[in-house]
Order: sequence, then structure tokens, then C-alpha cells
Amino acid sequence: MTFTVLDYWVCPAGWRMLWRRDAGDASLFAWEDYVEEAWRIVDPMLKAGTPVHEYEPKTRGSEAIAGIKPPGGWRNPVVNG
Repeated sequence: MTFTVLDYWVCPAGWRMLWRRDAGDASLFAWEDYVEEAWRIVDPMLKAGTPVHEYEPKTRGSEAIAGIKPPGGWRNPVVNG
């Protein structure tokens, strides 16, 4: 593994991406086929016109979605510690 000054110098993300691109490093960029697959999955949901239900932060969500439950209901996770 090799390191360059870019690995240690704090710079704006956009600059880092451009420098990496110019150096031939594509690791910070998504491949076209991955992007197309993501759009294939997400685009129908965006076009469906599903309503957005706003709710207060740190709550379980809007009462408007109370009727939407997975089989067996929701699991309420508990953190032990």
C-alpha cells in the first residue's frame, strides 16, 4: 500500500476527489453500472407519488403509518448495557 501527501493533508472533499481522479484513482467514484442499478430500484418509488408523512424527531413516526405493519408486527429493540 502506498500513501501520498493527499492521504495526510486535510483538504476540501471536492479537491481530494479531483486530485484522486487526476492521479487515476477511481476509488472515490461510483461505477456507472452501480448507479444505474440504484436508480432502477429507487426510481419507481420516487415516481409512485407516495405521500410523505412528517413527524417529530426522536419519535417512532407518524400515526398515519400505524396501519402499515410487517407480518408479526414491529420489533422493539432494547439495548442492554
